[in-house]
Amino acid sequence: MDLRKKLDRLKEEKCEALLKQLGGSLRRASELPAQDDSRAAPARNPDLKTISAAELAALPRRKPTRSANLPGVEAMFPDGRMIEGETGAVFHRCTRLSPGDEDHPRGYAFASFEGMGAWDADALVALTNDPEASIELEGWAFIDVETTGLGGGTGAFAFLVGVGYFADGGFTVEQFFMPDFPDERALLEAVAERMRDFRALVTYNGKGFDAPLLRSRFLLHRLRSAWEKPHWDLLHTCRRIWKRRLRDCSLGNIELEALGHAARSSDIPGAEIPAVYFDYVRGARRERMRKVFDHHAQDILSLGALALRLLRIWRNAGEELAHADDLTGLAGMHESRRDWAREGECLERALLLERRPDAIYELSLRVAQCYKRQRRWNEAAEVWRAQMANSACPGVRPHVELAKYLEHRERRFEEALTATHAALRWVEGWMERRGWVQDGGGAEGLALERRLLLRRLARLERKQQGMARDAS
Repeated sequence: MDLRKKLDRLKEEKCEALLKQLGGSLRRASELPAQDDSRAAPARNPDLKTISAAELAALPRRKPTRSANLPGVEAMFPDGRMIEGETGAVFHRCTRLSPGDEDHPRGYAFASFEGMGAWDADALVALTNDPEASIELEGWAFIDVETTGLGGGTGAFAFLVGVGYFADGGFTVEQFFMPDFPDERALLEAVAERMRDFRALVTYNGKGFDAPLLRSRFLLHRLRSAWEKPHWDLLHTCRRIWKRRLRDCSLGNIELEALGHAARSSDIPGAEIPAVYFDYVRGARRERMRKVFDHHAQDILSLGALALRLLRIWRNAGEELAHADDLTGLAGMHESRRDWAREGECLERALLLERRPDAIYELSLRVAQCYKRQRRWNEAAEVWRAQMANSACPGVRPHVELAKYLEHRERRFEEALTATHAALRWVEGWMERRGWVQDGGGAEGLALERRLLLRRLARLERKQQGMARDAS
């Protein structure tokens, strides 16, 4: 019997065994006594009628129990009020600071109101890269939210939304607070109604967090979004100016370094705020919500002061900045807009403040490049010559740039040959010190630079010889 027949036989035997086992189980079940049906589901009461969907919708709805019935934010902030509506309750608080209000009872600070009267709408177009951002001062809303989770997503609620704005010579902060989770729609409706008066947004990391979260909450409640407006995210601007020096561009650090605020001694860390709200809803340690309100209000006040400072810095080409790295960051912003004149002004100020030799070298080349783009050739050549005269010059670029200028702009071939020979000596000396073969490997960049310099030498020699023949 071959292997296939053996396998078929084993399958038949196994099937027969299973059938016998199943038959025995059915036979034993049939021999069991009948069960008592007294525990069966009771018959339906004929007096009960089926409730239709329309009748169910018409039944009075029970208002959810609110932990906010316990003493809450109303007792903490007498300057606010609880607003009850059909969709729930929302607590509204309004705080206003004017010039001279440095000693606010809650300890709030606003760095400076300077610049309110010279709000530059055109500068906002440059800073936001949005042609629709040319909006007057009163049309901007400064937005910040506190949420139940820092990770975002549909599970995160915005329980405290703040709207700040300039008006009547001062800055006002309105805070909208959700006392409990069933009140979310009431909060969103109140914020949406307030946002009708504004045409643009200012946030700090709002493009990455605040605005997407609010859009998702509005979408879940089928409300029209109030966030499709020109948007200035101050975090992006602050990073471009201060990141080289500060590294940490959180709003708290920017307050210290850019606005001159004192450190918030009684502030609450942002990572603890969701837990404080959960405790508030449960009715535990509600007094800690006072610090959350203060933290939130100060954030919005800082947004207003920071916006004014950034506009002053932009208009004055960094005259207020006192560090070379900050001026270099601002110069990069002007460079991206191809504003060579403003870029050059910032770099010149940075060059006067810089003390590090390698940074001075890089700044000098960038200044010369600005002059070159503005066709200020003589000033660019002076910078290149100054760097060539520096015995510690860390690069070959000044030699090459001067050689190109003398060859193509001035047609002074003999001086161009001198600059090219100097560049070639620098490259070959560097390669020799590193132990690289002059005609081959080593650093590919230097090897390529050497080949280009040799071509330039040959071309300049031909041009010089041609000029000599023409003169004869």
